[in-house]
Amino acid sequence: MKYYIAAPFGNYLHRPDMYSVMGTYTVQPRPGLLKQILKTLRYSFHYNGWTNKLGLRNPGIHHAIHKYYQNPSRRIISIYGFNKGEWETLAEYTKGVRRIELNLSCPNVENKFNNTGCPVELFQGAIVKMSPLTTEEEIVMYMERGVRRWHFSNTLPVRQGGLSGKTLMQYNRKLIKFTLGEDKSAKIIGGGGITNMSDVRFYKDLGCSGVSLGTVCFWPFALRKFSVFDE
Repeated sequence: MKYYIAAPFGNYLHRPDMYSVMGTYTVQPRPGLLKQILKTLRYSFHYNGWTNKLGLRNPGIHHAIHKYYQNPSRRIISIYGFNKGEWETLAEYTKGVRRIELNLSCPNVENKFNNTGCPVELFQGAIVKMSPLTTEEEIVMYMERGVRRWHFSNTLPVRQGGLSGKTLMQYNRKLIKFTLGEDKSAKIIGGGGITNMSDVRFYKDLGCSGVSLGTVCFWPFALRKFSVFDE
């Protein structure tokens, strides 16, 4: 089982036995991250999870490439394009990058290009990070276009923004089972609500080859409870 520190925590947290997902990065810088964190990051007792409206605030793909090559063996770049042209530009910038995650499901942007608009053929071997509301038709469509590596899932769209936490597990169970039912060789990262090894076993028992740690990263020292992954 492999462990991935989810973006944006992967920008700051690193362990030699885990992959750090940096991002999500766009072609052009989108300033205002700290302001959005202070303004929108909240724990919701109603939903029993964290919500945010960060809206892909980031310093741009140039910054991402520089950081990636500081330790390419343990870093992954998460990227997002607002249209086909931006995806094509990102494909050029990331040539030579060994590990890429395509964020196809940010709930906090006005442009709902999201799941169906990315030219995934330009990113052979990339991980695709999907929405908890992904349809079976979308999964099959991307399978037919060559996708074999998946991340279920991104945050759930709610009124306060994107919801993370254990609520995602019920959505992810269905999506993971369907995907592996269609493609037994698919590699899937399960992410959502992982706070202990019992949650890791939940995703492992579903057939995941890795897990994404996001919720637990609000308490960084809690990462110590997770065992190292098997290569």
